[in-house]
Amino acid sequence: MHCTIEGKAKGSAVITATMRTAKGLVSACCTVNVTFTASAPVDLGLSVKWADANLGALAPEEYGYYYAWGEIEPKNSYYWDTYKWCNGDSRKLTKYCQEKKSNYWNGTGSPDNNLELELSDDAAHTKLGGAWRIPTKLEWNELRENCTWIWTNNYYGTGIAGQIITSNKAGYTDKSIFLPAAGCQSITNNSSIGIEGYYWSTTLSSERPSAALIEFFGDSDEFIALFDRCFGCSIRPVTE
Repeated sequence: MHCTIEGKAKGSAVITATMRTAKGLVSACCTVNVTFTASAPVDLGLSVKWADANLGALAPEEYGYYYAWGEIEPKNSYYWDTYKWCNGDSRKLTKYCQEKKSNYWNGTGSPDNNLELELSDDAAHTKLGGAWRIPTKLEWNELRENCTWIWTNNYYGTGIAGQIITSNKAGYTDKSIFLPAAGCQSITNNSSIGIEGYYWSTTLSSERPSAALIEFFGDSDEFIALFDRCFGCSIRPVTE
């Protein structure tokens, strides 16, 4: 008999297994340590280096974990009733909200007018340390404008769909990264897996504070879009 244990967050846990035998119950236990390891930075000749895998993934073709915007732990359900930075719904935000959009505030205190994610709420930075963090909107734009994006349905024979992104910068045209089409988490469902990619930026929407900016892609296009902060998206870390 064997089983697989999947770590959901950094830390330690004691796992105990018990089975019934002819001689009675037999138990055994072990301690499992879960850590996040920074993936290799890929230099595409841009202003930042890009990780070669998603946060929580061990290989480029793995989807990794999903995170709500501004949360640093994966979870089982992604909606406003479980979102850290609100009081139950999208119009009761408790952090990251423009003052001019005060109808989104929770009615206590003053809006913080903060449009950029703080490092303490950045899952890539808190998990990997150092200079690792979530990309900004401008860094996603730079990746799109200076690289060739090619959709594949079968990345190196893995059966995983996504975008192979190769640098167009002189001296770096042999460098590339792969973004798997990991879909997104809405409530407890994973939608669009293998069809679309949803990747967080650090930038909040200036028009709708309940949304942040994502890098979205399918098989034929890629662009910056608005997406509700409470939903679970992939994270591709960058570093200086």
